[in-house]
Amino acid sequence: MTDPASLSEAEAANRLMRLAREVARHNRLYHDQDAPEISDAAYDALIAENNALEAAFPHLVRADSPNAQ
Repeated sequence: MTDPASLSEAEAANRLMRLAREVARHNRLYHDQDAPEISDAAYDALIAENNALEAAFPHLVRADSPNAQ
C-alpha cells in the first residue's frame, strides 16, 4: 500500500484515478462476469489504500470513487 504521506498532491490524484479504475474493473469481473482475477484480500487492500488516500487528501475524492458506489 502506498503511504499517503510520501505522495505529492499530483501523485495522490493520479493514484486515486488508477485505483478507481482498477476497483471498477474488478467489480465488473466479480459481479458481472463471475470471473474474479484477484483474491478478496487483494481487493480489500485496494479499497484500504483508496480510503487512506481519500482521508489524507479529502479534496481529491473522485466522483467515481469506490466509496461513491
